Formats: sequence, structure tokens, C-alpha cells
Amino acid sequence: MKKGKKVVKTIIKTAMKKNVSDKNIDKKYIAVSNYPKEKKIVHKAPTIKDELNSKKVTVWKDAKQKKNEIKKNSKVTKSLEKKIKKDILASSKKAKIEQDLKIKNEKALQLQKNTPLVNKAITKPSIPKKVIKQKKKINLSLPFKKKDKKEPVKKPVITSTIILTPVKRHLETSKDNSTIKKEATNLVNTIHEKTKKEALHPIQEVPKNSEPLNFSTSVQKEKELEQFRIKKRKNFKLLNWKFATVFILICIFSIIFTFSISKILQRRKDEKSIHNQVVEIQKVVKVEEIPDNDNTEIIEPVEEIPKFNPYWDYINMSLINVDFNSLKETNDHVKGWIQVNGTNINYPFVQANDNKYYLTHSFNKSYNLAGWVFLDYRNDISKLNKNTIIYAHGRIDQTMFGSLKNILTNGFLNDPNNFVVKLSTEYENTLWQVFSVYRIPLTSDYLKTSFVNDKQFLDFAKMLTDRSAHNFDTTVNETDQILTLSTCYNDNGERVVLHAKLIKREIRAY
Repeated sequence: MKKGKKVVKTIIKTAMKKNVSDKNIDKKYIAVSNYPKEKKIVHKAPTIKDELNSKKVTVWKDAKQKKNEIKKNSKVTKSLEKKIKKDILASSKKAKIEQDLKIKNEKALQLQKNTPLVNKAITKPSIPKKVIKQKKKINLSLPFKKKDKKEPVKKPVITSTIILTPVKRHLETSKDNSTIKKEATNLVNTIHEKTKKEALHPIQEVPKNSEPLNFSTSVQKEKELEQFRIKKRKNFKLLNWKFATVFILICIFSIIFTFSISKILQRRKDEKSIHNQVVEIQKVVKVEEIPDNDNTEIIEPVEEIPKFNPYWDYINMSLINVDFNSLKETNDHVKGWIQVNGTNINYPFVQANDNKYYLTHSFNKSYNLAGWVFLDYRNDISKLNKNTIIYAHGRIDQTMFGSLKNILTNGFLNDPNNFVVKLSTEYENTLWQVFSVYRIPLTSDYLKTSFVNDKQFLDFAKMLTDRSAHNFDTTVNETDQILTLSTCYNDNGERVVLHAKLIKREIRAY
């Protein structure tokens, strides 16, 4: 065995002396040693220093090998990155060219459909010059055989301290000593396995036949994502608009609902207060019917009135008399009392400095949307004008003039006894005969209180009688005095108006 080891050492030494660049050597087993040339061995006993030095050398060698491996790995990765970038650029250029070609072909096809087939050259799709040149090059190279490119020779891997190829070659040539051959082959195999194990760590290289990275799909995906985001934003905006509109509508309906409820509650409150005031007035005041006396005066008509006319019955009716002292204690604006047959009108009436105050104030001067019955501020109750006007709201609960606005429909006109109005003031008690009733849009032509001459008054009286919805068989003369009752019919401004003329009076004793 000792002889065999010596033979191996001599083989290695001879291989070191010879040139490694022989043609017959297999390149797979080439390796270069990093160690210096071997010195002649002097058999001495190893010391502690020698052992330390040998350990330091091995550590130094391992560190150096690791550094070299790291450098090679970094170089390989950089080269791979460059290749990948080149492939990416080439694929993106190709994709752009293909897209341009598709667009141009589509345009050309559209032109073919729209334009007549006069020149075929016009309808052909245009191809860029770069693509044509590439085609020409390909056509020229078709008849010739492609040259087989030699694969680049892999660089030797530095891992072992022994050169393998000379040993293998020497073993192949030598035919003596079969045992030595076996040992040498075993040695070579073990070294070969070590080289495989100690080789560089495998790097994931890009395969040759692999397709270039297709970035058109990634661009499409990005575009799809952008479109999806835009749609999301639009949907979000639409949802916001819908929520906003719904919220606004809910707010509007809630405001209307609350407003209507508040109005209803206010109306009920006003009605209660009016009802309470009317009850208190009726407790305090007594409306007395007085028979005729020496102070009564019948206004004789100028024209003759037939015997069957209800005028003769109205004259025989009694007047009303009211004591206003108790009423003036609560309201000093009291001017008189009004009573209309066939209605709920039986109230004291007041007068203010304008025609607005008692639209929103009740008899006790408290704020109330039901208002009160009031005399026109232009009239003088002590000396009756040619046209005395009294106003009030047409309430739904039939208070104030609420029963007056329904006289055209509730059968009021069927009973002649209803065609009478009675007034009582501090100065006189009067009786009035109705001659006109009608409904009219908002106007002020029937609200005149004074006239220039008799002719103007007669024209005014004729206008009122012509408007009447019922024929009362009465006439108005220039000596007559008129009483007008006006109320609202609806919120559109329509009015219901009643006109009556004075037929009987009684001057009150102070």
C-alpha cells in the first residue's frame, strides 16, 4: 500500500510538470490549484506553531474562496439583469409595433368600406419601413444555412487542490498494477464528487427557449384596474348624489309636515280661544229685541213696491239693542253689533286705524290668526256713509264670517226670512234688506265708501245688483245707504260678498 501511495504522488508530480493544455484532456475535469508549489518534505516532528499556522492557512483559504464565490455570484446576477432588461425592451417595442400595425390595418379596412374600389393601392394597409426591412433580411437569409453558434465554454470551477485530468490520462495509458489503478480511480471519483458538492450554488438562469416577458398583459391589467377605479368613483359619486337627493327630499317633506302640523295646532288653539271669548261675551252681553217706538223711522222707497214683496214683512221685524259698556271694558275699539239671519253671525264688531290689525288679533287684542269682525277704517259709524263695509275671516269652523261664504250653496237663498241684516251701535239700531249676493275674484271695485255725485252712486249700485247670483226683486235709489259684508272664500283670493240697503232705523236715546 505504501508503494501505491508513492506511485500516486509521483504521478501527480509528473502531471504538474507537464503542460495542462493537451488536446486529449477532458475539459470537465480541469481545475487549477491555488496552492503554491510543494516543497520537499522534511520528516520532522510537528510542533504547536506548525499546527496553528496550518489552521490559519486553512481559514484564510476558506475566506478567500467565499469572497470569490460572492463576486462571481454578483457578476452573474448583474449579467442576468441586463439580459432581462434587454428582453423587456425588445418585447415592449414589438408590442408597440404590433399595436400600430393593427390600428393602421383597421383604419385601412374602414377606408376600403367607405371609399369605392378605384385604386387598390389606396386601400392596402400601410406597413412601417422598419418592418419591411426586417422582412427583406429574413427573405435573403432563407436559402442559406444558418450557422450553428458555438455554445460558450464554461469557465473552470476552482474547488480542489489536485489536478484531475493528468491523473485520468496517466491511468488510461498505464496498464500495470491493477490495484493502483483501482485506488486512483476511487480517488478521482471522490474528488469529482467533492467538486460537484463544492461547486457554486446554482443560480436561476433564464432558459434559452423561454418566451420574453409579455408586458402588454400587465399594461392591460393596469388599464382595467384604472377603469374599475374610475367606475367605482363614478358609482360612489352617483350614490352620494342619490343619498343627497333623498336626504334633501326627506328634509323638505319633514319641514312641510312639521309646518302643516304646527298650522293645524295653531288653528285649533285659535279656535279654542275664539270660542272661549264668544262664550264670555254672551255671558256679559244681552242682545235684546226692541219693538217699534216713537224713535223708529222707516225708509220709504221712492218707487212703489208691490204688496207681495217681502219688504213689507221686513219692516215689521223688530230691531236689536245692545249695551256696550261691559264690552268697552275689555276692548275700547267696539263700534257695534251685527246679526245676520240664517247664519252664525252674531258678534260685536270693532274698528282700528287700518284694515290689517284685526286680521291677526281677536276681540281681547291678543294675537290670533282667526282675527275678528271689524269695520273699515274709512267709515264713520256715527254718520253712516253711502257704503258701510264690514270684514271678517271665513273660518272653517263656521266662526266669524265662516257661515257667510256658504250662503250660495247651503240653502240660504231659499228662505226669504234670511235676507235681513240687523245692526246695533251706540248711536242707532238699524235694519237692512239684502239685494245682492255673489262670489268674485280678488278686486276692490265694490269697496268704495264715498261718491262724487248721485249718478256715480247709482252706477255703483247697478254694478252690484247685476253681479248678484240671486234675484231679490229690490232696487237701489240715490237716497239709499248700502251695507257691505265681505269675506274670503279660499286661498286663491276669491271673495263672497253680500250687499243690503237700509230700510229701518231707530235713533238711540243717550
